[in-house]
Amino acid sequence: MIKVLACPFGGVDLVLTLFEKLRRKFPDKYDVTYLSYTEYGRQIYARLDASHVHIPPGETARFFAADVLAEVTAFTRQVAKINLGRSLGGVLRRAANHYGTELNQLFEENQYDHVVEFNGRMNLFITVLDTLADHRGISKLVFEQGLFRPNYVTIDGRGVNRHNSIDSLEALLSSDPFPYQQTALYRDLTSLLPLPKDDIQSYKRQVPKLSLAVAYLRMKLQPRARVFLRTAEGRDLLDAVVFPRMRPAPKTCILDSILATGRFKHVILCPFQVETDTQVLIHSPIVRTMRKYVAIISDAVAAYNAGREDRACALFKVHPMHDLHIQVDHEDAFLINESTVPEILQRRCDLVITINSTAGIEAIEAGLPVITLGEAFYNMPKIISGTCREPSELLALIRRALAEPTVDRALQKRFIRALKEKYQVRLH
Repeated sequence: MIKVLACPFGGVDLVLTLFEKLRRKFPDKYDVTYLSYTEYGRQIYARLDASHVHIPPGETARFFAADVLAEVTAFTRQVAKINLGRSLGGVLRRAANHYGTELNQLFEENQYDHVVEFNGRMNLFITVLDTLADHRGISKLVFEQGLFRPNYVTIDGRGVNRHNSIDSLEALLSSDPFPYQQTALYRDLTSLLPLPKDDIQSYKRQVPKLSLAVAYLRMKLQPRARVFLRTAEGRDLLDAVVFPRMRPAPKTCILDSILATGRFKHVILCPFQVETDTQVLIHSPIVRTMRKYVAIISDAVAAYNAGREDRACALFKVHPMHDLHIQVDHEDAFLINESTVPEILQRRCDLVITINSTAGIEAIEAGLPVITLGEAFYNMPKIISGTCREPSELLALIRRALAEPTVDRALQKRFIRALKEKYQVRLH
């Protein structure tokens, strides 16, 4: 039997649907244990005819070495500081040690062949699980929303985004599969895909509302859980699920009215990203807030336009998961919201500047030059125009990207084709 420890939090419906189908298709091949660390997860998995382990919050003085502990808690400390105004370093270190102790004991007692997780934002529990799996050399499968949403899903053997298995363009374009793609678990899981959308069940709806209410109250009595269970907007995740609210629309400009002025020869699209995502907090060395993102790009565009007739404008695109109210106060920069990124790329766009968003992938697919401000797995020569390491470099990068071809269109097409055919998995 192949023993699998699966922690689907963040993608419960998709991961559970796949693994329940896997268990039915291969009843004598896989021994799957579901791992929960929230009362919500506990209620959901307890109703399945499957093994289930629950690890509640707690604190322990020592488990990880100091350097490992600093790395494990790095993201969560930053999220806590943003949302709560303080890093809560001591509490988080003790919580990480607690989860490390409990998970280590679980691994000692069970010889798991695979660990499966849904990355999402790497909260404290998932980070500890991921770290221990790597330390023990246990094969991993990490799920994440696909690079080509909503029809694809990412399933990687290492991690997602900058931590994924694409170490080089040569590795991606090679006909050889990645090592994790050669495992029986990966092959059997992907044999279940693609799925009709109606096949993905809502497991939360199968839990009685009273049980969910009790779970909610129990979780609210655990202050530590509120630190690393947050929405993209900084709300308590539990409150957001139980008491959803309408987000007020930020004040934006209309794309057509900007283009109709005829003032601009070049259009530069600059999509916002979620500030509390690992992409920004961990993999963005020069930009940690969207306000700074706006300032750096606006200043560079102003410098580009100085004394020129072929002026450029920067279009900052509101992120659908983050209702940031950022004022874009510059004569050549605007905040827009009514069009999607693909629509803008098709209508009018000469350059995309992003930190490391999947919008960069969409731009590459459209054959456009891309400048990144952070660490992205697609920071590859001839695939993008360049990566900005310091704000002072951005002006030169913009000038070069708008003045001359800085990408290889044929290579871009091969890159996108390889992502879809080799790396991504068709979901629907």
